[in-house]
Amino acid sequence: MTVEAAIGLLVIGFVLTLLAMLTNVAIMYVGAQEAARSAARMASLDKSVSSIQAVVEEKSPGAQVSVARRGETVEVTVRVPPNGFSGALGISVTATTVAFVEPGAGQ
Repeated sequence: MTVEAAIGLLVIGFVLTLLAMLTNVAIMYVGAQEAARSAARMASLDKSVSSIQAVVEEKSPGAQVSVARRGETVEVTVRVPPNGFSGALGISVTATTVAFVEPGAGQ
């Protein structure tokens, strides 16, 4: 009975650790998506790339941001490198948001 309990506890510990890692990845994704939304809004108003980067860094520390203007829209991609529990899994998170350019922006 003791061996079975020890094996069961190891399995439960493994599952709980994996669940914590996946929860961390989900939280990272939500943060990256929020940062991408904020950055896209700023880019649609034709704000500077440095101010956009500052907002992304505030919402998702260590994140990289790229802004591309395509005609009437701007596309912002935020990539958050592995950190915390997700670092053990080596998972990075990427979120992309597209917004229309505001009328009169940049004029």
